[in-house]
Amino acid sequence: ADDDGTSKKCEPIWSLPKILGFDYMLDGSNEPYLLEVNRFPGLEPRSSVDENVKRSVVYDAWRAACERLDAPLSCIGGLEPANYRGYSLQSLECRAG
Repeated sequence: ADDDGTSKKCEPIWSLPKILGFDYMLDGSNEPYLLEVNRFPGLEPRSSVDENVKRSVVYDAWRAACERLDAPLSCIGGLEPANYRGYSLQSLECRAG
């Protein structure tokens, strides 16, 4: 419940998450070079491992949008991938800390 005693409800989300694709190339010393940024990255899976990663990225984007808008995660019910391990957001938080 909110501070005023009301419970949060799923309201229309006007600010949809945007997923960008960043293409990098590593040189012989493993230094990364940004090649391009894709506004519409390919999210169609090519293998089962690829599917797990891409579904997790999409789920994490929606999850971050809910957190930013202070909306309950029930608003994106059913999107959590099977075997979800938090590939993108949780991994980044561990590295940043």
